[in-house]
Amino acid sequence: MEEKNKNKHIIIKIMLLLCILSAIAVAVFAVSNMKTEQKNKDVMKEIFKSVEMQEANLTEYIVYGTHLSIKGELVDQISNIKSVALLFSGLSEGNREIELNYEKTANGITFSTPELLNEGIDLENVNIDKHIILISVKYINKER
Repeated sequence: MEEKNKNKHIIIKIMLLLCILSAIAVAVFAVSNMKTEQKNKDVMKEIFKSVEMQEANLTEYIVYGTHLSIKGELVDQISNIKSVALLFSGLSEGNREIELNYEKTANGITFSTPELLNEGIDLENVNIDKHIILISVKYINKER
C-alpha cells in the first residue's frame, strides 16, 4: 500500500512538473510572438513612412495554377512615368519588384501583368504571409 502511495506521489509530481514546463513554454512562445508582431508593425510603419499613399483599383485578378495575373488602374494625373511595378515589400526580407505593363489614359494609368496567364506573378516564389503588396510608380524626374 505504501508503495502505491509513493508511486502516486511521484506521478503527481511529474504531472505538476510537466504542467509547469508547459506553462513556461507557452509564456515564452507568447512573448516571442509579441516581439515578432511588434517588429513587423515597426517595419510596416517604416515602409509606409517612405511611400506616397494613393489608392489603386484592382479591376481583375486571375489565379491560374501557381500564377497570379492582375489588371488595375491608378486614377491620377501622372506624367513622366518611367516604370510601374508590383512591389512586394518584405517584413523580414528586402523588396522585390515585378514590372507591370502600363498605359496612360485620360484619368491616369492602367496596369497589368503580361497577357499570358503563365507569365503572371509566380506565387511559389513569393512568401505572401511576410509581404506587403504595393504598386510602385517611378518617374523620370521627381515632378509629376
